[in-house]
Amino acid sequence: MARSKAMIQDLKTAVYALTALTAGLVLLAALCTPSYRTLVFRRFVPAIVVTQSLAFLAPTLWLFHVLAAAAVPLFARERSLVAPVYLFLLLTLPGLEGELHMGGVYIITSGLGTSLGIGAVIGMAIFRSAGTRNALRFDTLIAVLWLLSVITVARETSLTNYLRVAADQALVLVLPYLIVSRTVRTARGLRLAFFALIAATLALSSLAIFEALRTWPIYGAAYQHFGISRGIGDGAKMRAGFLRAPGPFAEATSFGLFLALGFLSTCGGRLFFASRTGWLVGLGLPALGLLAPQSRGAWLGAVVGLLALTWYRRDWGGLVKQVGAAAVLSAGAVVASFASGAVATLFESYDRLAVKTDYRSDLLRRGLEEFWKHPVLGESSAAVFRALEDLRQGEQIIDFVNTYLYVALIGGGVGLAFYLLVMLVPLGGALGARTKSKASDQPLGAVAFAMLVSVLVMLAFTSQSGKTTFMIVFLIAILGQSSALEGDRRSSRRNPATGVVSVGERAR
Repeated sequence: MARSKAMIQDLKTAVYALTALTAGLVLLAALCTPSYRTLVFRRFVPAIVVTQSLAFLAPTLWLFHVLAAAAVPLFARERSLVAPVYLFLLLTLPGLEGELHMGGVYIITSGLGTSLGIGAVIGMAIFRSAGTRNALRFDTLIAVLWLLSVITVARETSLTNYLRVAADQALVLVLPYLIVSRTVRTARGLRLAFFALIAATLALSSLAIFEALRTWPIYGAAYQHFGISRGIGDGAKMRAGFLRAPGPFAEATSFGLFLALGFLSTCGGRLFFASRTGWLVGLGLPALGLLAPQSRGAWLGAVVGLLALTWYRRDWGGLVKQVGAAAVLSAGAVVASFASGAVATLFESYDRLAVKTDYRSDLLRRGLEEFWKHPVLGESSAAVFRALEDLRQGEQIIDFVNTYLYVALIGGGVGLAFYLLVMLVPLGGALGARTKSKASDQPLGAVAFAMLVSVLVMLAFTSQSGKTTFMIVFLIAILGQSSALEGDRRSSRRNPATGVVSVGERAR
């Protein structure tokens, strides 16, 4: 009897989640061009109905992972759609991690990303096609990031643990990069990947608004269904009377980071919408959804990314307007915070709005103290946690809400330099493409540039893990392929016989 009641409750929860997500997709379908509308209804809506139902109703966790993997080739049906379907499902589904054991020995923790990655690889094997060349220097960047992660995470441990960490980081970093870079090989593939990102953004924005208004972290039910404890992720966090919506992400801050990136992708996605009015209406949903996680770092990232996008496009008039609007909104937020306690709570307390003296400041101060003790190569993660034991919070964690500080502590100045190199080289490539061509020739390359700039800002306020890591890898892969396509476009102009067409030319 109790089991039947639980099943009925899970079914109701699945219906609520599907309704919220589908509302965003239906809005997108109503606003976009006919060809992309077909993609929404034939691929994304059926995929979300099937996979979301499995997340709440599958009898076992491993069956869910197997069926989720099968969903990628099932709904892709062609190579150019493997990455879009993989991306869309990875972002809209909860992680639902499970430990893999062999003979009672722990091997690795496997989550949704691994399952969908396996499904994408199967899809790549089934749907073969020719494409443009790959930007090999970006392969090197991912190899450097993987090696850095393995060395810093597993240092001062056993060889067995090195192998385990190497496999884990390969699944987290290398697998998604290879999927995106080896399937997004044409201008059409690049557009499809960005459209999948916009589709996920509108669906999750609708869900975020629902969670905030109903004060209901809806995916907690999916974890409870499979008996998975998320630790602090199981708790609902409130601010100013509203839930800090976590969506299908680990917590609200990482959800906010994605919504900021999704907002930027929609800002630069005018080519997908049937009219300018429709684009502005579609942009309104991510703008509202971005408020739901109540992440100030995400808001800052969205503003900086928007400025970067406008600058990249050489829209100087728009840049001046945006700087002025940002100044007016910031002044309005300060005034509203002094006039309303609820608004002040939303942005933090009155004194912290001017000078922030909370946990983040303590973390930075103590972290720098420890960094200067081992400034070249850093220390092992275990030693870092022992040294910063005084920062352990009531949730019994030391929350490294500053990725750069954490990398510096476990990798030293050398590790931080390599980490920044991996992030900055793609930006340098995008800037090089900007100087050699018109911004209108590479509209999606401009968006990817702005998104990576936004990520670099937001990483100073959050930790890099889970889907945040995936978004970084995705952007590196996209910038790499955009660079390769731009090179082919310039070559085709010198030699028209090649027949290569640029992203911008096809978009128009």
